[in-house]
Amino acid sequence: MVSVIIPVYNIKDYIGKCIESVIGQTYKELEIILIDDGSMDGSGDICDRYAVQDERIKVIHTCNEGVSSARNKGLDIMRGDYVLFADGDDWLASNMIERLLSFMLEVNAQIVSCDAYQTDGNNFEVRNLYKYAGNKQILLESEKYDIIRYTATLWNKLIDTKIIKEKRFRKQIAYGEDLFFLVDILENANKVGIVYEPLYYYRNSRPGNVASSTINERYYDFINSSYLIYKILKEKNYKVAATIRLSYALNRTIEYIPIKKIFVSKKYLKLIKTILNDNPDVYDELKIENGIGKRRILTLKIAKYNTTMAVICCHIMKKVSGK
Repeated sequence: MVSVIIPVYNIKDYIGKCIESVIGQTYKELEIILIDDGSMDGSGDICDRYAVQDERIKVIHTCNEGVSSARNKGLDIMRGDYVLFADGDDWLASNMIERLLSFMLEVNAQIVSCDAYQTDGNNFEVRNLYKYAGNKQILLESEKYDIIRYTATLWNKLIDTKIIKEKRFRKQIAYGEDLFFLVDILENANKVGIVYEPLYYYRNSRPGNVASSTINERYYDFINSSYLIYKILKEKNYKVAATIRLSYALNRTIEYIPIKKIFVSKKYLKLIKTILNDNPDVYDELKIENGIGKRRILTLKIAKYNTTMAVICCHIMKKVSGK
């Protein structure tokens, strides 16, 4: 059986589509756990209505404690041999679970990850997450952390619950909890599989989604969490994966600072400059062949000397490239 854990918080316009995409999976042996994390917009009522219609659905109503706490509650009660974490504003291709489980059993992997569509609900773009993976379908134990080079999210992964054991999401982490959990459970995995098919629909335009937000307080936690992951991976000798995750966080922060807000964003820029100055070996792995784009490489090289100039140059490069 596969357990599907879905945290729900104030997403009444989206949660129905997500639930229906899970109910309609071609693989039917499911346990669907909906954790209503103190929603105030009627999302919890929608979950209850679906639970009446499908006995595979369990709904837990809690006070608002955050996504990590919600997922932990799901892990505490799940009964599945495998688990998939979905975000309540996204949805799944109808054969996603069947396809991932079939490949997992075929290659005897503990984690299987797929590609995804990025969408605003109307337009769809394949994220092409594994374009630097060299068409590898299996990552053995010596290279298992390479999966983080390509995708650090959980929503596109099926996980054998045996490797989770007592591992739980770190509630004290304000941002990047997916990545911490993934690093934790990878310790117990000896094989990771990759399915080169977009089987998950990631909605990147919902109001409140940090992926579509301008700079805000959460980015400070984002940088610090990414830096901690960098140090953990570096200790494990996964320097490329470590650099990719850190460079992504630093670049994304720089990119999301509007030029007109540079001088009120000094604390973010100061933190970035400190990290780069304290870790000069970051630049050893800033290479295109490692999956880091030219603009991001150049932005961080400028940031090494002047973070304000890095913001300005980043915006100019984006405008010139049109991306």
